[in-house]
Amino acid sequence: MNARPQAAAVILVGAGAAGLSCALWLQSHDVPFRWLDACGRVGGTLHRVHHPVENYPGWMGATGAALAQQMAEQVARRGLLVERAFVECVDPAAGRVYVAGEAWLDCDSMVLATGTSPRRLALPGEAELEGRWIFHSSHVLAPSVRGARVLVVGGGDGAFEAALVLARAGAAVTLIHRSRSLRRVRARFAADVAANPAIEVVLGAQVRAWEVQGDALTATLDLAGQRTVRSFAAAVLKIGVVPNLPAVAQEVTRDASGHLVVDGLGRTTLPGLFAIGDVAANRVQSVATAAAQGAIVADVIAASWLARGDAL
Repeated sequence: MNARPQAAAVILVGAGAAGLSCALWLQSHDVPFRWLDACGRVGGTLHRVHHPVENYPGWMGATGAALAQQMAEQVARRGLLVERAFVECVDPAAGRVYVAGEAWLDCDSMVLATGTSPRRLALPGEAELEGRWIFHSSHVLAPSVRGARVLVVGGGDGAFEAALVLARAGAAVTLIHRSRSLRRVRARFAADVAANPAIEVVLGAQVRAWEVQGDALTATLDLAGQRTVRSFAAAVLKIGVVPNLPAVAQEVTRDASGHLVVDGLGRTTLPGLFAIGDVAANRVQSVATAAAQGAIVADVIAASWLARGDAL
């Protein structure tokens, strides 16, 4: 029931697991909504997950991209419409969102399921090097690294898993982390990395500059207060994520990483504005969490909508 009304009861932004779950439940509750996504495709950040998704009930360990494909097929079967549109600003107090090229759209409630993007070091020239020298996925890079030295930056599970993927693909890996401790790494990853002779772990190191020299990427490192330059075939950044958020017209509570703080019903500190999935400040960022939040928020909105006597 989201056949592109001019004034929808709900504007849902984002088509990952959280957005899909919310859309399915809004449809089942007969709540009219408009569903927008910057890419216009279902799956969201799952398209970046190249390793098996092993802890989502009923899913047998295939990749995130495969799960995204299953979700797209489900959307088609349900006759749902995902519009490609970039939401620049939300104004909960006025009940409207601003879509680039389309002006303001009115609604009663808005749900942000806009996910995250990989965090960058934000060094000069870094953006221009992405996709050729600097990557955020070890699986994308792995087929081309045999016999090469690759830098991995980060100190969590993602960085250690990336180092293992690249080492198993035949690369010599240098993994650096700015801290001198490894408290954020699960024991099994730390043990596997420590046992792999192809992986060098350097703690207390930070990248201060990138430069391409010939066929090599050089990284200027701050190591124990000393500057050193090392050359690599490529680098993989695994330093966390940042939430994808449009501008919000009113002050809204966020956590230290910029994620929107929500209560147990997905409500932000602004009436009419909900946040679900990875854009919200959740204890666990997962497909299961996202799907659950989407269902809960849809139910909350449906109950409110019906209570006002707006049901068709």
